[in-house]
Amino acid sequence: MKKILLLGDSIMYGVGRLRGYGAFLREKLEGKASVYLPTENCQDIRYLRAYHEELIPALDGEYDVIHWNNGLWDLLHFGGNPMPHTPLELYTKNLAETADILHGRYPRASVFFATSTPILEHVRKGSSYRLNAEIEAYNAAAVETLRGKVAGFDDLYRFASSFGDRYRSKDGLHYSEEGARLLADAVCAFLLKNAF
Repeated sequence: MKKILLLGDSIMYGVGRLRGYGAFLREKLEGKASVYLPTENCQDIRYLRAYHEELIPALDGEYDVIHWNNGLWDLLHFGGNPMPHTPLELYTKNLAETADILHGRYPRASVFFATSTPILEHVRKGSSYRLNAEIEAYNAAAVETLRGKVAGFDDLYRFASSFGDRYRSKDGLHYSEEGARLLADAVCAFLLKNAF
C-alpha cells in the first residue's frame, strides 16, 4: 500500500471546525494508501523549511508520495502591509531549498507540488488581505522554480476557480465541507493518475 504524505496550509489541514481536504482524501484512499498529515498547519514556506522535522510524522520506512503546497500564508498582507509576508524572491528560494530537503530526506518519494487556491477578494476581515493576481504570480513562480525538482504539479488554483462563492466558508479563504470534499476528489484523481 502506498504511503502518502500531505504537506500544506489550512486548505489541506483544516482550521477550527472546518476540515481541510486532507481528512477527506484519507477517507477516499482508505484501502489503497495510507495518508499522513503533518502534525499541524505548515503555514508559510519558511515555517515548513525551518520545522520540517517536527511537522512531518515519523514513519517506519519511507513515504512513496509527497503532495505539497505552501503559498497562502506567504501571500498574506498582514495588518494592511502593502507587501506580502514573504517576498517572491525569498518564496522561490525557500521552495527550491525545501524541495531539496524533501528529496534528501525521502529519496524514494515522488514529490508533487499543488498550486495555492484562489480567494474571494470581496470578503475581507480586518486589515489583512490577499490578492488573486498575486496568488497567480506566486503559483507561476513556484511552477517555474520547481520544474525539474518535482514529479508534477496539481493545479488546484484552476480547479477551485470554478467554485465562485459556492463551497466557501464565510472568510472567503477556506472551504465548506462540500468544497473540501471536492478538493479531495481532485487531489485523489491527480494522485491516482500520477502516483499509482
